Amino acid sequence: YRLTSKYANKRKVELTYALFDEAKRIRNEMSAFCFENIEKLMKSLTYDFSLNYQRWKSELLPAHTVQTLLLDVIKFYKNHVKQLIQNITGKVRIQEKFVKERFKRGEKKGQIKSIDIKFKKTMLTKFVTYLIKAFKIETVTEKKIEEFFFEKGSENFRRLFFSWWESKDEEFKERVISLVNRKIKRVRKRIKLIQFSTGTFRLTNSGYSYEIVKDEENSRFKYFLKLKLKKDSVYLPLLVNEDYFNPEEFFSGVLSKQLLLIDRREKTNSRKLVFAVAKEEKLTFKEYGKALGVDVNLTAEKFLVSSDGIYTEIEREVVKELLSYLTKLDENGYQNITVKEKKKLQKLIRKVSWYIDCKIAEFIK
Repeated sequence: YRLTSKYANKRKVELTYALFDEAKRIRNEMSAFCFENIEKLMKSLTYDFSLNYQRWKSELLPAHTVQTLLLDVIKFYKNHVKQLIQNITGKVRIQEKFVKERFKRGEKKGQIKSIDIKFKKTMLTKFVTYLIKAFKIETVTEKKIEEFFFEKGSENFRRLFFSWWESKDEEFKERVISLVNRKIKRVRKRIKLIQFSTGTFRLTNSGYSYEIVKDEENSRFKYFLKLKLKKDSVYLPLLVNEDYFNPEEFFSGVLSKQLLLIDRREKTNSRKLVFAVAKEEKLTFKEYGKALGVDVNLTAEKFLVSSDGIYTEIEREVVKELLSYLTKLDENGYQNITVKEKKKLQKLIRKVSWYIDCKIAEFIK
């Protein structure tokens, strides 16, 4: 068969599906292993724990890709635990006062309008929060706290809490340690087994796992992703949206980037794969020789206008999406924002920030 055929190739499709199925199977097995060894995982460095990738053998995926799969699963669990700890430590506080607001006029005058509880942070709450974040899911003892003060803890932690902690009696210390361990136990109970429903996985070129091939003779596809497997290679055609980027410029430096192969079969019943850049390069600016005044206005048609009359425009839709979402969140109140909404907001901010940085770099040039 022709590797860069412009038509659907049965063997290529079957091989790609088998690749996704293999990635899904291995990631779920890795997830079960990480869940069973969660304490060891949280105490180990990410790379050190990823050396366990040798436990999994694959007929399709090379060893460096299997290690990348494990690295990503480890990051999923570490982020999962980090989020649970943030949820727990956010509630470590002391009630300061109970505020009742009453109606001041009308028929309801004197009746309770609202009730609010005011909280405050103290040395105790700060110390408990610090220990939970430091020990994560490890049981805390007085000996471990002493070791943390002098061996593992930062100078700032020692300066803030050492004198305060040493001034307390044994009964107080036992109560604090008991409180910390109860919070940590609650974090451990809430850790869930992560299950992957698709074969989506990340590619890095540290092990030369892929390359971009150009075929000028192909009338339908010019660019192909040559995915290097254990005993074979598969050429996946790339649909390039030239409205977003110049393919020549993009693919010339693509080997330094991280790529995602996204399995969309369950959601779309489609044979299309999403080929996406997961990590962008940082913009660099040249040394300047003169200074110019520049007006910046996100809401105006002219985004940047220099003092000598040069200007650049901005695509309204890019910013409009972020502003619309901010308006929606503002209606519910930022304090009521969910984790999912926060992640979406951060994603939109990164997207607009990157777009604006590109516009500024283009304007300066």
